[in-house]
Amino acid sequence: MTNTYFFAVAISFLSGLFLSYYSLPVIFLFYVSLIFILFLPQNKLKITALLILLFSFLFGCLYFERAKTKDELPSRGEFYGEVLKVEPYFYGNKVWFRLSSGEEIIFIAHHGIFYPGMNCLLALTSKEVKEGLNPFRPTTKELARAQGVADLYEFKPRDRAVCKESEVAIESIRYELFRFSDKLSGLAKGLFQALVLNVENQLPSEYLETLKKQGLYHQLAISGFNLGILYGILYKAFLFLLKRFPFLFKHYPLQVYAMILSLPGALVVLFLSGFAGSALRAFFFLLLFVFSKIFFRQTSSIFILLLTAFILCLFDPYLIGNLSFQFSFLATLGLLLGNLYWQKIGLSPANLWQKILYLNLQGFFISTLISLILLPLMLYRIGYFSVATPVNNLIASFFWSFIFILLSLLSALIYFVNDDLAKILIEVVGVIFKWYMKIPLFDWIYIPSLSVNLLTLYFLVLPFFFFLIQKLVIKESSKKILSLKPFAKILSLLFVFTFLILLYNVFNFFYKKTDFVIVFKDKNFPHILVKNQDKYSLLVNLTAKDIDVFKAKYFPVYYKLGVKRFECVFNFSPFNPYSIFSRDFEVKKVSTVEEIRYLENEVCDPRMFELIPLDEQAYILEIKGLTLLLGFSSKVSLVIPAELSIFYNKPKNREILPFDDVYVESERQSAIIILPKDGYALVFSERERRASELAYFLFPFVPYYFEGSFAKKIVFHRINLP
Repeated sequence: MTNTYFFAVAISFLSGLFLSYYSLPVIFLFYVSLIFILFLPQNKLKITALLILLFSFLFGCLYFERAKTKDELPSRGEFYGEVLKVEPYFYGNKVWFRLSSGEEIIFIAHHGIFYPGMNCLLALTSKEVKEGLNPFRPTTKELARAQGVADLYEFKPRDRAVCKESEVAIESIRYELFRFSDKLSGLAKGLFQALVLNVENQLPSEYLETLKKQGLYHQLAISGFNLGILYGILYKAFLFLLKRFPFLFKHYPLQVYAMILSLPGALVVLFLSGFAGSALRAFFFLLLFVFSKIFFRQTSSIFILLLTAFILCLFDPYLIGNLSFQFSFLATLGLLLGNLYWQKIGLSPANLWQKILYLNLQGFFISTLISLILLPLMLYRIGYFSVATPVNNLIASFFWSFIFILLSLLSALIYFVNDDLAKILIEVVGVIFKWYMKIPLFDWIYIPSLSVNLLTLYFLVLPFFFFLIQKLVIKESSKKILSLKPFAKILSLLFVFTFLILLYNVFNFFYKKTDFVIVFKDKNFPHILVKNQDKYSLLVNLTAKDIDVFKAKYFPVYYKLGVKRFECVFNFSPFNPYSIFSRDFEVKKVSTVEEIRYLENEVCDPRMFELIPLDEQAYILEIKGLTLLLGFSSKVSLVIPAELSIFYNKPKNREILPFDDVYVESERQSAIIILPKDGYALVFSERERRASELAYFLFPFVPYYFEGSFAKKIVFHRINLP
């Protein structure tokens, strides 16, 4: 009974904290309350859960709001403080910096040498200054908050720093391993930093993309899996040794002593990860697990997991928004539930072959359950889901468990004894990894047809409907005839499955009927996404050297909008991006500026849009009756009859512009969203969409079907057109 009450307390506390962290409307609080009322069996449990949920929500609102309303740090200025840790970040370094006032910030250093323990006076510029919001991408402030820091900054090439050495910091040990990794070849370096030091951005992008599509990207993140491998090996080793001297250990079983002696190994992995949220959760879970074995013996693993999350979030509420913590917690929950359900099946293998089959089926079952639990989070974060994850996990688990992770950790420990031997070992791991990546694992990915906000609402409806059906069908039938209960369970599952398909098709039907144009206000990558019913097209301005950064920034946005196929892609530069886009999307047609200039090819199906070049820097874009003027240079001096003008560089002479509806990049606005309708268009920025709760959760249904006051109406072909 105690475990049941704590389950209700922990789940309600974490739920309330989650709702308040993301500043979700109060209606979501009522939704979670309804789930508890339907799910929890006893009235006392329901009342307890609802009270804790309300308390947690109010506590979180006050806690996070107080953090927001603190004196905001300046967007640019001089700061004095101490360097806490330094990690490689693409072509620079990411530096954790504690200010003299106590706040922690992160800045990206494009030059200079920083290492843990330094005291510095330096000039920094906030990344927020040049940020433009894009649909379904978190803001800089949100990213900073998820990492538990006050803000994100940049240390630019023109900036200078005055630093002096201070006392030696323990983080210097980790920094020394980063310096060691700089001596390695590219692949070995990226692998060592990912699997030992929790920094995966140094791995070649093609490997990262492949692992994401295979559903194995999580292997790079230091979590309970990495920590468990080293801990498990140490446990087996200590248990083997202790059995040779059992007379020295009498009070507890030898297994308990082996668990205690193996804990320092897990602590080493936690330290090397930079105390990442997932590794912190795993270590604390392990600590409580060992403690329970000493004093309570029969404590449920799920109880320990909830207790771990409860205590960690109680002491550091910001952990609830940490992505690695969320993934790690849900994956471990899926693992424990999967193992629990599998044990209830009660299969007993009789021989070696049956045992091998049993273990593979168990692994597949548990991996599938974990994938299903992580499905909503994966779709919300990256926009697609690897369907073959359970199969790939089975195939690849040996390589990751006993070669890549284990030998990488071993090379880190050997480095402090013999760096040459450590270098040879990790280089061998790199060679094996290169061969391993040639194994033709499955890369089937699922991209929903819905935008990610509608998909989130879809997943939220399902548990409510499921528990409601359980109450109405199973409970009522079991009251009348007990033998009908199994039949009622099957019937309720059929109801849920039917409703699941029906609801998705309803959402999908209305989403396909919507049209919108998103103008991404990015001076480096100016481009436009056009949705016409269920077809998409793209107008971009890319060069070959920009493609990696562009993909990392915008491909997830396309996935989250439900883009699987481009009817056409047009590039305003001579570079043809077909080979890039065709790897991730089905592309019907790709054309470049040279093709329409010299070959006079049609850019796209006229039912999608028409593009008329005026000169090298200006174009007319016609979309469903809406006329847009596109300008890519400040020298544009054309007076064009257009309802809307989009300038990526502010024109030198503003007087030449015929209308007031002009958006220029220098205004630092976010993406502009245009919804063409019958005779008029609705125009609003991404910032305005986020400010409206209805548009935030129901875009594009709002304002396409239900027009909101936040959108500006532009009538087609106005009388004052010249």
